[in-house]
Amino acid sequence: MARGWESKAVEQQMEEAAKKAPIQASAAADASETKQEPIELRIRRENLKLTRRQLMSQLENSRSVSHRQMLHQSLRAIDDELNSLN
Repeated sequence: MARGWESKAVEQQMEEAAKKAPIQASAAADASETKQEPIELRIRRENLKLTRRQLMSQLENSRSVSHRQMLHQSLRAIDDELNSLN
């Protein structure tokens, strides 16, 4: 008998959550549309920063002159792109 009461309570909670879900989803969609561009820019900026860190690490370990030159060129390109995003 306790199971019956428990399952009804769970069922009620699920129904309430289902009623709230569309409202929350539409509110989240509206918020994401207005914030979508800054989020994309933030993601792009973070990806560039991670790539820059990786290049710096490679530069520290590189012994080849030509490889170091290529890494420096890549770093300049990433720095230019980061500056253009700001």
